[in-house]
Amino acid sequence: MILLISYNKVDYSIPLENLTNAIRGNAFSYWHHLNDTWIVRTDKSVSEFYNLLAPNISTSDRLLLVEIKRNYQGWLTKDAWNWLKTEFKHDSFWGI
Repeated sequence: MILLISYNKVDYSIPLENLTNAIRGNAFSYWHHLNDTWIVRTDKSVSEFYNLLAPNISTSDRLLLVEIKRNYQGWLTKDAWNWLKTEFKHDSFWGI
């Protein structure tokens, strides 16, 4: 599964590093070239991934997780598009 994770960290009593480490630690691979936005490939559902991240945010922070399908568009670098193409190939191969 490919997930888009976007957050707005307001309360730093829980360090941002805790959240980013939780993202990295639960992804097969990730892309993080936009502020406060990650794209990850994982074997976890949106709910499972959220439950892993939730302890690292406060009630004043904001967090959004969305599954990405092959229908996407935007203005990104060539490296970003190549990453997405590669990760969707891996995602299909493993049946995730």
